[in-house]
Amino acid sequence: MSTAYELLLQKIKEITCLNEILELLTWDLEVGMPIGASEARAEQQGVVAQLAHTLSTSPEYIELLEEVEREFYKEADGSQVETESPLSLRNREVKAHLLRKVRRAVDQDSQVPKEIASELTSACSKAQSVWMQARQKSDFAAFQGALEQVVDLCQRKAKAIGYKGHIYDALLDIYEPGMTTAEVERVFSELRPKLIDLVKRISKAPKPNLQVIRQPYSIPLQKAFCHRLQTDMGYDWMRGKVDEVIHPFCCSFSTRDVRVTNNFNEMAVNKAMFTALHETGHAIYEQGSPVEWTH
Repeated sequence: MSTAYELLLQKIKEITCLNEILELLTWDLEVGMPIGASEARAEQQGVVAQLAHTLSTSPEYIELLEEVEREFYKEADGSQVETESPLSLRNREVKAHLLRKVRRAVDQDSQVPKEIASELTSACSKAQSVWMQARQKSDFAAFQGALEQVVDLCQRKAKAIGYKGHIYDALLDIYEPGMTTAEVERVFSELRPKLIDLVKRISKAPKPNLQVIRQPYSIPLQKAFCHRLQTDMGYDWMRGKVDEVIHPFCCSFSTRDVRVTNNFNEMAVNKAMFTALHETGHAIYEQGSPVEWTH
């Protein structure tokens, strides 16, 4: 018979897999989807997002989490930590961190109506398709309406979650727990004069000879060079690949499927090179995650 913790892990896997499917749909949107499919893709992503949200806020899931939390903290209070083996301590720490992370996600998701979660995902999908076309023409007006809809839904989400200071605090906390808009402003206020001084000193310094990167390099040659860089960095090509997009990114569907993208221009070899280094850095982190933490 499965324990409550094992059942919770199975539910977490189901939710995570749905979110990985969302990521895969987003990757396809930017890499290979025909532009005429944008409306259908937005609907698909909205449905998957709603399914994930429904699972992550269901009474059964929350009750299961509460049961595991009670068992874990009761066991932790009565244990002799100093006599535990290093492996046992590590497993306890991993479990404690997982429960904190899941509890945090459940509390946030429960504040957001599933309609907003679904609409926001659909709106972002549509906006991405519109942006891809508008960017090629440098036509912000064509993108403005889609962007405004996304911003409106983000504001509705923030209000649903709740905040004490600035409305952005609710969204910022999702990605940087405990961080606030006021703290970000404080940090950048301290950095601003130092960065301005740095830029001034750079502008007065002797200019380097950039001839080597300001000449044309064929796209096939750039791709081969970037492939060599990524291989030397340790990117596992059995669990990853590279595709071309308008704006590069890295995405992970699991540690077994971590993909990167790049953008090539004959007159900008440095752009492709640094993109390869940057995105592969993200990818190596994902590929290096322990197998037992999959999903």
